[in-house]
Amino acid sequence: MENSSKLKLKKGFRSRKAIKVILSVLVLVFIIKKVITTSSLKKPQRAKAKSPQRNFYTSKTGKEDGGTLNVRQQKIQKYLKTKEMVSVKDLVKGFPDVTTRTLRRDMAKLEALGIVKQKGKTKDSLYQIL
Repeated sequence: MENSSKLKLKKGFRSRKAIKVILSVLVLVFIIKKVITTSSLKKPQRAKAKSPQRNFYTSKTGKEDGGTLNVRQQKIQKYLKTKEMVSVKDLVKGFPDVTTRTLRRDMAKLEALGIVKQKGKTKDSLYQIL
């Protein structure tokens, strides 16, 4: 009887030891994986080329245009002189071939030049000539 109980203890001891070894290996694998994924062994990503900053006075070529207005912006300025307040929706009706975004850029340029004043900050903002 005593021999069989000693064998069971030894088998139990070995299985506990095996479980400990397996767990320690799994922990090591997890740590190594974590280190590899967070280390600089990854492929370095290419830095994107930055385009030069443009402001409202700079043309697409990068040359200063002195704040001159294009033909459409001049027409908008004339239209503003006839009206007290104008929204972008009104301008879209007057310029159906021009996108809303372009008209907003034109109004932003006119505002930056001090020709108009914007009232409101949303898409329903109004512009008044100064």
